[in-house]
Amino acid sequence: MKKAFVLAIFCIVVVGLAVWKKPKTNMNVVLPEKSVFFIDQGFSSNFKNNVQELMQSVYAHSKNPQDVMNQATKTFPEIGSMKVQICQSDKICFYVDASEPIFLLNDEFVVCGNSTCVFKDHFSSDIVKNLIQVSLKNHSDLSAIIDFIVALPEKVKQEFSVEWLHCYDIILHPKNSNDCALQVSTDMVPTLQDLGSCQNIVQSAIAKSKSKKKRMMCDIRFKNQIIVR
Repeated sequence: MKKAFVLAIFCIVVVGLAVWKKPKTNMNVVLPEKSVFFIDQGFSSNFKNNVQELMQSVYAHSKNPQDVMNQATKTFPEIGSMKVQICQSDKICFYVDASEPIFLLNDEFVVCGNSTCVFKDHFSSDIVKNLIQVSLKNHSDLSAIIDFIVALPEKVKQEFSVEWLHCYDIILHPKNSNDCALQVSTDMVPTLQDLGSCQNIVQSAIAKSKSKKKRMMCDIRFKNQIIVR
């Protein structure tokens, strides 16, 4: 009985050593040679080509999907997320999504939700033309501007551009020259009600005034007050 027990232990050890020494499967061998890319349509055609060329090159060299994703997101920070899967027996598919574009900065850069600032030609013209425009002369925290823009009502984004002087001094310029400009701050983000109140006040002031001044400024940075200049 004792000998049988010892023999059983011996067999277990031998089998364990054999399994431990067995070469591990190499993913470089089993991964498909062909790579397919599905890149966010919000990117411009040229930019999508640049992304695909880089990813193809890295994959052809390393056959390591993680290397491909690491290099792509490092080179192109406007990429918000990526995923990969074996989509067919002979193909591996990479999916590339853009970080959400938030605003157009100084008519030259697109600022994305991940605080990335990139040249506007990285995105399609259809995306860029619908972004609210922000002018900025001095350095400022992009994350603060992003938070402010995101908080703006969609109607304000469509009808105004932003001149960012300071987080406590932001001018919203109307695209319609007959409307009033708004002076706001990050602490007092304008609402649709604020916008309607300012328009009513300005229209009433113009009707009563003999002056032909068309552009007026509504300062709504103070609680429960609108100061018209």
